[in-house]
Amino acid sequence: MRVGLRKERDQQMSPPVTTPLSRLDVLRGLRFSVWDGAFATIWITLTSGAFITGFALWLHADSVSIGLLTAVPTLAALVQLLSSYTTEALPQRRPFIVWYSLAGRLLWLPILLLPFFLSGSLALTIFLVLFTASSILTSIPMPAWSSWMSDLVPVGYRGRYFGYRNMVAGITGMVISLPAAWLLDVAVQSAGWTKVGFALLFGTGVIGGIVSGIMVWLQPEPPRVRSQEANLSRLGGLRSYFAAPFADIKFRHLLLFNVVFGVGQNLAAPFFTVYALKVLQLNYLWMQVLAAIVGVSALVSMPFWGYLADKFGNKPLLAIGTWGVLTLPISWIFTVRGNNAVMAAWLLEINVGSGVFWAVVGLAQFNLLIGCSSPENTSVYVATMSAVTGLLAGIAPLVGGYLMHLMSGLHFMVHGIDIGNYQVLFLLTTLLRLVSIPLLSGVQDVGSQSASDVIKQLGQAKPRNWAHIRKLQKPAEHMQRLRAAEALAESPTALALGELVNALQDPSLEVREQAARALGNIGNRLALEPLLQATQDEAASITTEAAQALGVLGDRRAVPHLIALMSSTSRTLRRAELQSIIAALGALGGEEAAEALIKQLEGTSDPGLQEDIADSLGRTRSERR
Repeated sequence: MRVGLRKERDQQMSPPVTTPLSRLDVLRGLRFSVWDGAFATIWITLTSGAFITGFALWLHADSVSIGLLTAVPTLAALVQLLSSYTTEALPQRRPFIVWYSLAGRLLWLPILLLPFFLSGSLALTIFLVLFTASSILTSIPMPAWSSWMSDLVPVGYRGRYFGYRNMVAGITGMVISLPAAWLLDVAVQSAGWTKVGFALLFGTGVIGGIVSGIMVWLQPEPPRVRSQEANLSRLGGLRSYFAAPFADIKFRHLLLFNVVFGVGQNLAAPFFTVYALKVLQLNYLWMQVLAAIVGVSALVSMPFWGYLADKFGNKPLLAIGTWGVLTLPISWIFTVRGNNAVMAAWLLEINVGSGVFWAVVGLAQFNLLIGCSSPENTSVYVATMSAVTGLLAGIAPLVGGYLMHLMSGLHFMVHGIDIGNYQVLFLLTTLLRLVSIPLLSGVQDVGSQSASDVIKQLGQAKPRNWAHIRKLQKPAEHMQRLRAAEALAESPTALALGELVNALQDPSLEVREQAARALGNIGNRLALEPLLQATQDEAASITTEAAQALGVLGDRRAVPHLIALMSSTSRTLRRAELQSIIAALGALGGEEAAEALIKQLEGTSDPGLQEDIADSLGRTRSERR
């Protein structure tokens, strides 16, 4: 207790962080955060999943204890309500995050020593107590860490950054899990060495957790805006602090979805691993091979999801991911022993789907939560979300364990499929996930597109489009950028919208021209404003191409702008520019365009322009033509 008080006193005496980070400091912080995620994954991988479930089963845990094992980390999130309030008074977040994280991770040292000194129910009980304490301690700094990352990662870069960070973490988990599983299988098969195998795994995990804390300590801390700092010591300030998230309708809708979805996620969560170990009789190596498949799938898909999140928004991706994970429990029902080829095929489908769809669900949920909160309220938003979902979703595995116990003797056949307590629980968790989907309609994500539009655009994109998009994203030589822009103009896809808008400022005139042409061919209304700006930018020298693209785009909101540009006295248009504007007005049509063209016709004596105007008037379909 004295140590804890001394730490808090030291934190209070530390000077507050007020100086904004330079660009180099931000980049350094992002880099150290990636390393933090990698080493934290070592700790998480070796102290969770099949390893911790296997350890509990080795200690003779029953279904209720297994359910408790999953419920504890979720219920521990309740402490985040208090910790989010406490951290508001701290001048620095770094010591708070590091010390509590390390304290929780170091509790795994006595856990790994347990089997050497105790056995039976006493060992299981003490393990659950230490595990609970570790979960609480590691939950305490989460609001402060989320607030830190919200301040550190630029808003428009969050999808790609967290996609990359999660990808690196996925690689780390995959690399560490396979040798760990092999080691544990060898230990289990050697009489008396099982406890040594678990001790080596947990010890390595603790080392990874310590290095993760060092990586956080090395990150430069960004300054933050405090939430109601002057009033936090008063009862009214305390009440308003915790009431702020519930007063936000965006937060309430996201909270409702997360609660229902979380219950559906956690009801059967611990029993997929138990089913694989006890019913399918997979060993630890095979469990980690499957986990590696999940990791590879997440690894491959995460940059893709991050890119789409920045482009289309997080809500449609959360919808896609939710539908994806909905199918996974059903697939588990078909994984029965007897036909190894069929079982392997189902397990492959489940684990590939888990990697792909859970990756996007986690990414989108976190980004939506950060996005709906202002920087000064991020801590309490994260804490409230974790606490409420932790309370309700944390009860779910306890209920699942109790249902498994009640249905222990259940057995019947449906179309040749053996149905027991596991299969019924898998069906129940599927139904709960299905119930959560309509709740997504209330979740707000400004500027996002619908899931159906995203799927439609993904379906229309050709594989080579992705290569062209990547060339525009990265620095490349002139001819590569030009060929990419030309290809996207010939084979337009809305996926390239952002890259093509950026290409309007490309150093190469040819690339700028092709980018304008491609934006017109895409037919997306979001291309309107960039093209309008391009017609005004004399330095870009693509007024002709931008005006032509506006005519192809077909958005009549461009008509007043083109008329103003055509009749401007402050700018002298070249003949080609004027011709392209006249042609665009003819393509866009309407009485306003026709009237402007008639006025332009009356004011010009150029036979060639008169012919162009007459042709455009014919295409406006106006009664005045």
